[in-house]
Amino acid sequence: MRAMAPAAVALIVEALTDNRNRTAPEIRTAFSKAGGALGETNSVSFMFQRLGVIAYPGSAASADAMFEAAAEAGADNVDSEGDEHEVTTTIENFSAVRDALEEKYGSATNAALELAPADLRHADGGGTGRGFVQADRRAGG
Repeated sequence: MRAMAPAAVALIVEALTDNRNRTAPEIRTAFSKAGGALGETNSVSFMFQRLGVIAYPGSAASADAMFEAAAEAGADNVDSEGDEHEVTTTIENFSAVRDALEEKYGSATNAALELAPADLRHADGGGTGRGFVQADRRAGG
């Protein structure tokens, strides 16, 4: 469901349910009580992009080695800060990148498909400004 929270904050709400006819009104009620509103289909989708994000501990490889391996596998960007490498890729390349990195460095600490606000993504591909986890939150294969 697409929604606008108070202060014109765009949200995408994805819910698992066995009864859509019960869940949709409950979500609509929660938003209206808080001063927000559900929108039409795709009313805020253009503000978000889906990304694959794979995380490795910094000890798995040097920043240059991780970047090279991820780039060869088809990743869009590698952000190596502190004690973690965060690899971002398109959802289409997610499985191939995850598999290639697991073959080289072992299981990831986290591999997930996520939604990122499109306007927070820098032109160079860095700084995703991710929102929340969408699906497939798992480590390893």
